Amino acid sequence: MIPIRDDAPRPGIPVFVPLLILANVLVFLWTFDMDEELRGPFFENFGLVPKRFFEGLHSQGGFAPLWKDSLRPLFSSMFLHAGPMHLLGNMVFLWVYGDNVELRLGRLRFLLFYFLCGLAAAGFHLAFESGKAVPVVGASGAIAGVLGAYLLLFPKAHVLMLVPVFFFITFIELPAWALLLSWFALQLPPVQGLLGFLEVHGVAYWAHVGGFAAGCLLLPLFLLGSKGGGKKRKQKRS
Repeated sequence: MIPIRDDAPRPGIPVFVPLLILANVLVFLWTFDMDEELRGPFFENFGLVPKRFFEGLHSQGGFAPLWKDSLRPLFSSMFLHAGPMHLLGNMVFLWVYGDNVELRLGRLRFLLFYFLCGLAAAGFHLAFESGKAVPVVGASGAIAGVLGAYLLLFPKAHVLMLVPVFFFITFIELPAWALLLSWFALQLPPVQGLLGFLEVHGVAYWAHVGGFAAGCLLLPLFLLGSKGGGKKRKQKRS
């Protein structure tokens, strides 16, 4: 199922959601056009490699290896995508759910919120996959944080979903709370095992879990003093 649009209020025009989408698309086009001999090493250097991350932390070579192996990939990996469908899926979710969250939090707060959720997602992945030498790339950890915030802000919203059924396409409208809680549950490896799902190789499920949890936990802090938070409290008192 692919989200198309939602019915949550959108009192304005988002700025950073389209800019983040543009940045991700431009980086993808740049890397996609690279020769394979260059693309592999590029992803190794700018993707988040857990094994190398911890080696950089314990390096005795000063700041250079710490930056190259540990700090830089935490941010650069959020703008890299492995293929067109990886990029498209992430950007569709960011567009459908992110605009409402940005307008509720405020633009600069949203940008900070987005990156903090991305860092939390990376932290979860590093904690559970510390020995892996495979680079992790993608904006899905940060976007998972946006989904967590959306769940708390707009639980009664409905989302129009595109559903391919064999050779046909249909559209159904579902409650956001059901969609997002189901999505989160399916990211948990124990739930996947219980349902008999096969783990998709290369998907950083724990990053999704960490990002989503961070979004839920950070949201109340980001609502403090925000225009959107104030409006919501005012409506409740009237």
